[in-house]
Amino acid sequence: MRWVEVAWVDADHNAGWVKDKQVDDEEDLGYACGLLVRKKRNFVTIAHQHNRGSGDWRGILRTPTGMVCNIHVNGTHSL
Repeated sequence: MRWVEVAWVDADHNAGWVKDKQVDDEEDLGYACGLLVRKKRNFVTIAHQHNRGSGDWRGILRTPTGMVCNIHVNGTHSL
């Protein structure tokens, strides 16, 4: 099992009117740490907790792979 930090380009949303000069192409990065559940073609999935007895995961965060900039492995632990 790997403890990772995932960095991704975060999406944003503005529900009101925005002047053209206020629209920019700056990227804001999001970061999250957790246990790597899986890394597939479409999503990178991490979790906050794992139940060894049942194999269940808790606190799932799925990030689209196309938005992921970096996955840094902070440590490993055997089940």
